[in-house]
Amino acid sequence: MPCIFTDRPEYGNTTLLDFSTNGNNTALPFFYKVSTTCQLIPHRHSYIQMVYIKKGQLTHACGSHINDLRCGDLILIPPYLPHYFIPIAERSFELIEFEFVSEFIDASLAGGAAYDGCDALEWLSDYTDGHTFPLVSLTGEMRFDVENGFARIEREYKEQPEGFMSAIRGVTLLLLAYQRRMLHMRDENDGTALLYERHREVLLRSLDFIRDNYTRDITVQDAAAVAIMSPSYYRHYFKLLTKKTFTEYLNGLRVAHAITLIRENPRMKIVDICYAAGFSNISHFNRTFLKVTGVTPKAFRISAAQSDVTDLQNSI
Repeated sequence: MPCIFTDRPEYGNTTLLDFSTNGNNTALPFFYKVSTTCQLIPHRHSYIQMVYIKKGQLTHACGSHINDLRCGDLILIPPYLPHYFIPIAERSFELIEFEFVSEFIDASLAGGAAYDGCDALEWLSDYTDGHTFPLVSLTGEMRFDVENGFARIEREYKEQPEGFMSAIRGVTLLLLAYQRRMLHMRDENDGTALLYERHREVLLRSLDFIRDNYTRDITVQDAAAVAIMSPSYYRHYFKLLTKKTFTEYLNGLRVAHAITLIRENPRMKIVDICYAAGFSNISHFNRTFLKVTGVTPKAFRISAAQSDVTDLQNSI
């Protein structure tokens, strides 16, 4: 079954670009360019856009999904889906943009013979609702192969030797296969391996920030800024790393500190411990403490005091 992309009425107010209106006045069914600037206005394309982050870092908004992209990321933007790129202050970038019409890959859409190209695009129709899009982070041999693939497309596109269209279509099929394969691998291991390769350093830096400041009024936006990620992107990778949400992790540190204060300061008021541990509301503190430890702060203090007396008697 051919993969047919159709326009969506709800996106009708967003500018729709084709090859000619996007400045790509070409009779070819594809266009290749390297960009160091980007459009800041939401727009759509009548064709498929494959974008590789060759250098630097920037933010991408696609429908309702926002991600920070960096060197080694490969994304596909289906036709008719609103999106735009957002530069990050004082950070340069270089994008490889390879744009092609669906018929270039799937011959059956142009009335020709169906072949494996149909399968190469069919899966992309799962990403046309504006809530997710195909993003993979390439490392190692896969990244090397993909960069070589784009270099081959660039040579064929500029020189246009005999059979260059078939050569470019072959490389495009390979890149699509790599993209689909990496998405499958990511789904199988829930992204943990890629997390440690791409984000481990900045995430650990953000954890240090949280541990140093958990008694203050900090938010997930503060921690995401340390990791140089958008809050939504940061929440996703934080959960993969810690197996907890940001709030669960932060409250765990605060409850642990409250336990230390209760043990070491038997005369300190519970309400003062609440604020010293970083909580701003005594009711919330009591509920969170109970959820984490199974007892209230007051009950824990009584239990800790009895335990200390027993330990003292046993040592005499």
